[in-house]
Amino acid sequence: MGRKKARWEDVRTDISNNGSDKISVLYVDDEPALLHLSKEFLEMEEDIHVDTSTSVHQALDALSSQKYEVIISDYKMPQQSGIDFLKLLREGKNSTPFVLFTGRGREEVAIEALNHGADFYLQKGGDPFTQFGELRNIILQLAHRGRAEASLREREELLSLITNNMRDVVAKVRRDGIIQYVSPSLELMTGHAIGEVLNHGILEFVHPQDVPDMLLVIRQTIEQKVGMTVEFRLRRKDGTFVWMEGTGNHLYDEEGGIHSTVLSMRSIEDRRRFEESIRHSERKYRELIENSDVIVLRLDSYGHITYMNEFALRFFDYTLEEVFGRRAAEVIFPREEEGADQGLRAMVREMIDQPGYYASRIEQNVRRNGERVWVAWANRHVKENGDSPEILCMGVDITEHHYSEEKLGESIALLKSVLDSTLDALLVTDLNDVVRTYNRRVLSIFDIPDEMMEGATLQEIWQFVMPQLRDPEAFRKIVLRFKEGMVAEQEPVVLKSGHQYTLSIYPHRMGSEIIGIVWGFHDITEQVRAQEALAERESRFRAIFDNTALGIGLIDEKGIIVEANDALHRTLGYTRGELRGCHRLDCGHPEDTADEMALYEAMMSGEIDHYVMERRFITRDGRIIWARVTSAAVRDGKGQLRFGLEFVQDITEQKNVQERLRLSEERYRLLASNFPNGIVMLFDRDLRYTLVEGRGMGEAGLSKNLIEGHTPRDIFPTEICEQVEEGLRRTLRGETVIQIIHWRGRVHRAFNTPLISEGGEVYGGMTMTQDITDLERSEEELRRLNRSLRILSDGTQSQVRARDEYDMYRRACEALVDRGGHDLAHVELLDEHERPRLVAIYGRGTDGVCHLPPLSGDRTLYGTLVVGDLANRPPTPADDILLREGFRSFISLPLWHRG
Repeated sequence: MGRKKARWEDVRTDISNNGSDKISVLYVDDEPALLHLSKEFLEMEEDIHVDTSTSVHQALDALSSQKYEVIISDYKMPQQSGIDFLKLLREGKNSTPFVLFTGRGREEVAIEALNHGADFYLQKGGDPFTQFGELRNIILQLAHRGRAEASLREREELLSLITNNMRDVVAKVRRDGIIQYVSPSLELMTGHAIGEVLNHGILEFVHPQDVPDMLLVIRQTIEQKVGMTVEFRLRRKDGTFVWMEGTGNHLYDEEGGIHSTVLSMRSIEDRRRFEESIRHSERKYRELIENSDVIVLRLDSYGHITYMNEFALRFFDYTLEEVFGRRAAEVIFPREEEGADQGLRAMVREMIDQPGYYASRIEQNVRRNGERVWVAWANRHVKENGDSPEILCMGVDITEHHYSEEKLGESIALLKSVLDSTLDALLVTDLNDVVRTYNRRVLSIFDIPDEMMEGATLQEIWQFVMPQLRDPEAFRKIVLRFKEGMVAEQEPVVLKSGHQYTLSIYPHRMGSEIIGIVWGFHDITEQVRAQEALAERESRFRAIFDNTALGIGLIDEKGIIVEANDALHRTLGYTRGELRGCHRLDCGHPEDTADEMALYEAMMSGEIDHYVMERRFITRDGRIIWARVTSAAVRDGKGQLRFGLEFVQDITEQKNVQERLRLSEERYRLLASNFPNGIVMLFDRDLRYTLVEGRGMGEAGLSKNLIEGHTPRDIFPTEICEQVEEGLRRTLRGETVIQIIHWRGRVHRAFNTPLISEGGEVYGGMTMTQDITDLERSEEELRRLNRSLRILSDGTQSQVRARDEYDMYRRACEALVDRGGHDLAHVELLDEHERPRLVAIYGRGTDGVCHLPPLSGDRTLYGTLVVGDLANRPPTPADDILLREGFRSFISLPLWHRG
């Protein structure tokens, strides 16, 4: 109706390209044949799924449990029209696209539909393929629009949630640099309130030295039409500056010109400090490694050389290409040295297997020209950026001063500088517990002054450390165990601040001789927190697993029950622990195994995530029970199966009740089919009708679809519903209830009786209704006749008061109307061999029937009382007049002369 139509193929392709599921459509029409035809045509391409309803009431039930993308409705339906349906939806805030598909072609119908929120109006008729093709096109167009709008709303809500809660600052800046929008996180980061920066130029808050670079980046990214990234200093409210990194994109108008920029900014103050620290450390490290007289090389786990610094290459007289990938034993060790290769491999293997292990060795090595040299080596395990572990070997040439303590002290100082680069805290003592060396990490962890460490004993260090420990006694026990000859590896140490470490204590060897002790503290705070969070989740799961009334089983990939809770044991009749190790199908009924296994294998293979089915189990004592089984696969972050979960709910009693209701339905359907002019209905304990049969439904304006599956509240108005529900509730309490119900101008007698199981439990009820309207009317007419007879019996008194015989007849008619409750009365005299004569008439509409022909005619029944319906007897001229005046029924009776 005046809207631009998208091509069918384009819309369908667009939707399918988005990876969407089938379009769900609800079609409401009181013509089942048209519903079936429409459903077949619309589902032909398998990209639309159509649910059908024959009434607005049924459609509302469907909408309460399922969401649809498009609703199609007929206009003219028996109880509620398509417009009524549309009003109910829009009043209930349901904005689902609505199409009025009707045979009514009047313009006012279309206008009314669109005014009440319909999206399209389509008239039935014409070529079916053209008509359904247009309907299909409308559905695809509305679904595409609805999905696009839903996606847009979701994105807008997500964007609002992100910008309002993220720590980064999000800003929108006009092309002239004026700030249009800024997120609330700005105040937290800079102290500026939002109102203090809106409508101000963004460059007002940028450090003057950073403005040129920032403008250059903006110009370049605009020219290249790419996103921008820029680092700059942002002014806080107190006048200080904070380093920020801004990333953003320019927004362009239809002509390609920029109209605004969206910028996301985050503080990089910590990163700048960290990067500067790293650069400083790298410079020191590089200067130390490249410019000092220290031999540095790295070995992989097989003893192959992966790196040599410049000094080492000059020292041994090789190029890096000549030594890379070769075994160190064949390059820098004398060839005639027996066991050199085996000793090196053993050292490498020991250090690879023990990450906290440090080794100092003095080795005789050989240069390329065969010259023998003595080198003091310090070796440690290193692993960087997820690479394979390697051994870092740092050596000092001690050939000339092999036993010189001074030269050895210089070498240790150089090695100590290297140790400062590690993240672990390291402390080395001699055999007298005097500190020989340490790295900076020890000082930062325990906040120990640097001057205190020189020449300090372990006892002095521990006195400073112990007050910071959460459990000092546990720490003493670790130290005591080591002194008793036991190696301490990854022992837990927790500070009062909450930081957690593992302590590893190893002997410090020089060759085969132990010359001291190495104490290594490794930070595991984040690792422990992650483990505690996992343990908390597992604890919550265990509480649910052990205490729920629902049977739960943990299943491995082979279908073996790893663990089952008490509820599952009770359901299947086993004692606790007996189900562990059993196959999940051991207790299943053989007839249900094939279907269940197919679903389970599909779930284990990843084709489906879960499934729900009802199947039978055989308990330990041989009973067969019904259960609803819900199975789900639990996978890790990579999608690998960890275990299966099965939830088992006993529904045996529910199945038994359903079977009893089914048997009752069969019996009562037979009863109802032979119950003339009445209705037989079965209802359950929820007051829901489960069966309806009987010839009286059509006369009462009811149908099976309207009643079956619904409650009285769904069918009848409030006043009748309350009366019916009261009768049903009394019946479910075991009473037999008889009710008189007035429905649509008719009178019905309802006989309610309970349905009782073999165990004496009331599981439902039966209602038998019969239309007794005609019986009621006959009884009422008879009561009126009796009153009339009593009036006419006073004819003697009337005759005394009347002027003549005709006046007496007129007075009798007045008495029949005024005292008998009739609308019209008249008297005809029937003389022998004469046609009847009208001699008196009185009542409503007398003017219209003043020339009424005789009523008796050929139907005069001498001495007989007649009660009838004017419309249901062969017509007479008098009948036509009476019917036009609104009269419908009559009573005629004879008057006898005395004698």
